Amino acid sequence: MSGIIGGAGSKSGVIGETELDYETGTWTPAIVGSQGSAGTWSNAGQEGDYIKIGKIVYFSMYAYVTNAGSYSGTAQINGLPYACTGFGNQVACSTSAYPFNVTTNVGATILGGQSFVRFSKGAYNETNYQWSEVVNGHSTSVAGCYHLA
Repeated sequence: MSGIIGGAGSKSGVIGETELDYETGTWTPAIVGSQGSAGTWSNAGQEGDYIKIGKIVYFSMYAYVTNAGSYSGTAQINGLPYACTGFGNQVACSTSAYPFNVTTNVGATILGGQSFVRFSKGAYNETNYQWSEVVNGHSTSVAGCYHLA
């Protein structure tokens, strides 16, 4: 392979004759339920970053639930910078305080065609956490990657 790749953060790199498809940015994650409305829901300190290289999006986020409000359905994080148009992926969920009052592993899943992360119990998409299980005063951090078609 020939070519020069520009410095860190540069989109000007060239591999052979092709420009490197590279983008960085921020997004605003929101921990919500898949049904219902926000009601008195509030989410504080949420922040998210992403890097898109070609057809792969790497992302990280943090959010803190201050009031669970009146959502229902499955617990999820909305607002990913791009919809997952490739195949579904399981992502790592790393946090010191889950948005649920549990001590077991919490998984995070993005399915193809979706622009949100769904929290799951145990293995990939085995059982989803429900909004009724969200506990006020808890936070979560999620990091992972997914593919674009």
